[in-house]
Amino acid sequence: MATPLWTDKRSGTAGRLAGNVVLNELLRDDDAIKPRKGVTFESDAVIYVARTCGSSSYLQPPIVHWSTASPREHREVTDEANESGRAIFYLFITATPDTAGIDYWKVPGDVVTQLLATAPRRAKDDACMARIRVKDGQHYLGSQAVTQFHHVVKLSGEQRRALRDAFEVDRRTDRGTELKSDRVPSPVFVPRPAPIGSSDVVRLTGDGTLVLPERIRTRFQLVEGSNAVVSVEDDRIVIQPVRLSKFSRFRGTLKGSGALAALNEERQREREL
Repeated sequence: MATPLWTDKRSGTAGRLAGNVVLNELLRDDDAIKPRKGVTFESDAVIYVARTCGSSSYLQPPIVHWSTASPREHREVTDEANESGRAIFYLFITATPDTAGIDYWKVPGDVVTQLLATAPRRAKDDACMARIRVKDGQHYLGSQAVTQFHHVVKLSGEQRRALRDAFEVDRRTDRGTELKSDRVPSPVFVPRPAPIGSSDVVRLTGDGTLVLPERIRTRFQLVEGSNAVVSVEDDRIVIQPVRLSKFSRFRGTLKGSGALAALNEERQREREL
């Protein structure tokens, strides 16, 4: 199995495994690669900034990779690379549970510099979306063609099984506490309900209808006719249920029924007594 250069736990079990597979592939041509900080790596000639993506909720056609790039980190790495006379490459890595190979794009740093100069930034952390999409058979990072930087590492049967196990560990534990082991474990877990913060993939119909999963409708007590406010925050669409007051749901129910006129007549008789 791969030399464990990638140890950052924030990447999840599957992300670390996929990252190590790609790094070991690169070791064939650059045998001096070593960990630097977080998910960055270095050799005598190159600084690598790595990102992994394996969530099916993000990988919807035409998107084949979705991660982020940090302008602050990019400036720091660029300054260090310039001072030491090294090149910069970003490793955008995509892996899925049933894949026969791991896709990665070894993108030069100047391509990411152009992306960061034009891409919108998230308000919470100043990061930019790094999405690679396919159009007419070509791969694009933002508006820049990156097809020539695309590679695939074919997985052995053992690696495929390990990757599936790793995704299962991440799914079951939500990237929480993992078993202490030198290899990717295949433990038995007690199933638990999906947390409210977990994601579901939904499909938009031709007339613009979006069907929310049943567990979300139940959680927020949404029924046919419920109202919601739809807004945009950065690059996200936010759906916020509208909570009506206790009595507003009855507004207008007496109209046209004759009950209102009868009530007014009763009040008039009370005033005349």
